[in-house]
Amino acid sequence: MSGYNIRVRLGGASIPVPWTACMWVNRQNAPGTGAALLGDGAYELKLEQYNGTRQVGITQFGVADSSFGYIVPAGAWTHLAFVGTSTGTALYVNGTLQNTLTNTLPLPRGYIGAGWVTSSSKFVDYLLGNLDELMLFSRALSGAEISAISAAGSSGLVRAPEFTGMQPLGNGQFGLNLRGQTGKTFTLYTSQDVTTWTRLTSAPNPSGSIQFTDNSATNPVTLYRASQP
Repeated sequence: MSGYNIRVRLGGASIPVPWTACMWVNRQNAPGTGAALLGDGAYELKLEQYNGTRQVGITQFGVADSSFGYIVPAGAWTHLAFVGTSTGTALYVNGTLQNTLTNTLPLPRGYIGAGWVTSSSKFVDYLLGNLDELMLFSRALSGAEISAISAAGSSGLVRAPEFTGMQPLGNGQFGLNLRGQTGKTFTLYTSQDVTTWTRLTSAPNPSGSIQFTDNSATNPVTLYRASQP
């Protein structure tokens, strides 16, 4: 996000409590007085709360700008999770509970990276920085679930399976390096013509990346494909 005029329109209806919003953020100092992660014209989840405090917060337009008392360090990837319930809104940082506010709000799903002010019909609070693995849930995740998502780190929970390396090992063996969704089993297929694919095996992926050896690689022209649920 550029911090000036870029946002992503979701156009989704707000999710009533309970809900959870998780994301990795790499914050830069936004040029405005605030920076929105998610907004819909009535509510915002803020990476930087008004008025230039840089603190993570939540906003209900015309009612309150509230802060969690935490500033995400600039230039470093940090995992944030907001949990909304009927009794308040909690903030988790890198899998650990940071603070809880008594404010309650639905989860806004109008825009990513900016907020819309209905009364003045203009966009505000442009975000400067990067977002990754944004996940929205219509339930309150437990602390253990949030910690597991954060702990996945660069292995990722949202990742298409990909081959990161391959090498012939001799004696009909061929080595493959793969990475994908953490905890989701790979299914590997082989082909000699890209048209007909044969299931080779299933391989567990507990940490996000694996090394696999095909012990039946006797055909000099073999193609590989991987999928995950």
